[in-house]
Parts: sequence; structure tokens; C-alpha cells
Amino acid sequence: KEFIDFFEVLHSFVKKASEYADAMEIETQSLRTGTVIDSSDVFDTLASSLGDLKDSLKSKVSTLEKELPSAFLEPNFGFAIKLDAPSLSGLLTEMKACLVQAETLVFALSEIGDQ
Repeated sequence: KEFIDFFEVLHSFVKKASEYADAMEIETQSLRTGTVIDSSDVFDTLASSLGDLKDSLKSKVSTLEKELPSAFLEPNFGFAIKLDAPSLSGLLTEMKACLVQAETLVFALSEIGDQ
């Protein structure tokens, strides 16, 4: 369940990041045309949402790191289905890489926002 939850949260994160990028494009266009748009509230709200989603991703990865080793000790996962430990470990590694990218994006956007 944590694996699926991670990808659902990741989907929400990417969607919010896309909304943030769209808002940046609108602001850039307004600056080019000389139209003044106060979009600071939009950026603050989206940045906060991205931060919360990043924290949720981090929590899910942390939970999986703690629970996965004990799941490997249970040979049939309760459903007579054998776990493929190398594949799940590889998936967790990829999830950690996604988390690093999410953290980097949130940091970069916060730095841009501070400018």
C-alpha cells in the first residue's frame, strides 16, 4: 500500500509543480506586456503545497525503508505470493531518487521565490 500511496503523492506533486510552472509563465508574460499581476499569494500557496507533498513523499520512503526488511522475512507475504526482494529494493532506490529530485525542485523554487 505504501508503494501505491507514494506514487499517488508523487502524481499530486508533479501536478502542483506543473501549476507552479504555469503560474511562473503567466507572471513572465505579464512582465513582458507591462501588466502588473500580484501573484505572490498563488506562489506562496503552491510552494506550501509542494513542501507538504515533498514531506509526505519523504515520510512514505522512510516508512518503506523501515518496513521492507521485515516484509522480506515473510516468505509469502500472506497471500502465497513470493516477494521479489531485488525488484522491490530497486523500486525503493528509484523512489529515493524521485524524492531527491522533489527536494531539489522545492529548494530551487523557494530560492527563486526569495528573489
